Amino acid sequence: MLRIKEIRKDKKLSQKVIAAKIGVSERTFIDYENEKADVSLQVLRKIADALECSIIDLIEKVNVQQSNSIGHNVLGDRNKVGHIDNEILGLLRAQLEEKDRKISEKDEYIKTLVEKLTSK
Repeated sequence: MLRIKEIRKDKKLSQKVIAAKIGVSERTFIDYENEKADVSLQVLRKIADALECSIIDLIEKVNVQQSNSIGHNVLGDRNKVGHIDNEILGLLRAQLEEKDRKISEKDEYIKTLVEKLTSK
């Protein structure tokens, strides 16, 4: 479950604005928000950028009581548990790759600044 609508409303942004930022129609964004359409990782990343949050923030947080009941519902179906684990791991990997990319960009920027400053 995703928290797109909750975060968007907290930030007082309209569906139309976010749809425009991610390059889809308002109808498509509404379907993403209401989980009537599948959201690819690439689109989820665009939504996170538009909402100025992380992909992880978009994933619904589950409290202990909910996780216990969810555990009882899916423990019998190992494939479902594996699918959920792989999906979460994929999202976490993507988030880490994005952070690594940003760190690399900052390192390059700092290196360029240092070179400019020391060459004067």
